[in-house]
Amino acid sequence: RNGIWNVNLIFVGQKLLIPGGGEESPAPKADAPEKQADIVISSPTDSAKVTTPVTVTGWGRGTENQLAVDVLDETGAVIGQGFVTVNAEVGQYGPFTGEITFTAPATEQLGRIAVYRVSARDGAIEALTSVTVTLKP
Repeated sequence: RNGIWNVNLIFVGQKLLIPGGGEESPAPKADAPEKQADIVISSPTDSAKVTTPVTVTGWGRGTENQLAVDVLDETGAVIGQGFVTVNAEVGQYGPFTGEITFTAPATEQLGRIAVYRVSARDGAIEALTSVTVTLKP
């Protein structure tokens, strides 16, 4: 009814329709994803212009409540790294926020902010998402 694809995740200020008695439940939407994304970046948004340091926020599940963040320049080189902490019980999905400092490029250019979870067992990347941004000097 509310188009929520993860019934365990609602946001502050989100308007919800609470059904009353006697109403027929709607059929599920065909385009609703079957699984919640492991990591969602709320900000910066895709195509945002960013300067250093950049505040990265979103939702996810981290290894020991930590997610790694890389800032990459237009060549794909890592120009900043750091971690964000997931504000939830260990192993649970929750909001994260963190400030990542990066080496600003000499001129404005496209870049990418990647947020990912690293396996505690072998260091492999278990989940990753990213947004394209414009890096400002």
